[in-house]
Amino acid sequence: TRAGARSRARGYRGRIAAYECLNEPNAPEFSGTAADYQAMLAAFERAVRAADPAALVVGGVGCPGYVDWTRRIAAEGAATSMQVLSVHDYHYDSPLRWAEARRIPAAAAAIGGALPVWDSESGYPMPPRDAQGRRRPTP
Repeated sequence: TRAGARSRARGYRGRIAAYECLNEPNAPEFSGTAADYQAMLAAFERAVRAADPAALVVGGVGCPGYVDWTRRIAAEGAATSMQVLSVHDYHYDSPLRWAEARRIPAAAAAIGGALPVWDSESGYPMPPRDAQGRRRPTP
């Protein structure tokens, strides 16, 4: 809620530099539209910045498929409600592809190229392990 965001930003003023609005809103768990997210992001940004004007608001926060998501929220005006665009750039085929990060510039272009882009979550699935940490054979 706006009151919750304002309360946290006020309580952590000077100790937390950036606040993220909703983790991975382009995932199926979020039932809203890009317009719904933009409305939520705008309210979140107003609440956080009212309590801590120096705080950054991090938005977008899309999981794989985030370039299209970023284009949709950009069309709703999201760039005006955040100071940082966040992406979660997972590469499930190879950790070596992390260095390529080809999709991140496309996301930056989708939002107008004026915001910094943070890859704020990434990972690579690990093979199953036993209790001692040894790799288990996969079926």
